[in-house]
Amino acid sequence: MTAALKDLAEAVTKLPADERAFLAEELLASLDDAELEKSWADEAKRRRDEVRSGRVKSIESEDVFAASKAC
Repeated sequence: MTAALKDLAEAVTKLPADERAFLAEELLASLDDAELEKSWADEAKRRRDEVRSGRVKSIESEDVFAASKAC
């Protein structure tokens, strides 16, 4: 990561939440579909590998939904 990109990331994190969300949407929209699909596929494979290796433990969806209702 370049110094300029680190500076930009630091500046962006100081923006209000609504402006950060807008920027995130714009950045995602700027990616072409193939690039975005590859990114999601890579992320899915990474998560799958973490579960298979035992580095992370999966959580049943019922437990997730129950916990979210408790909040």
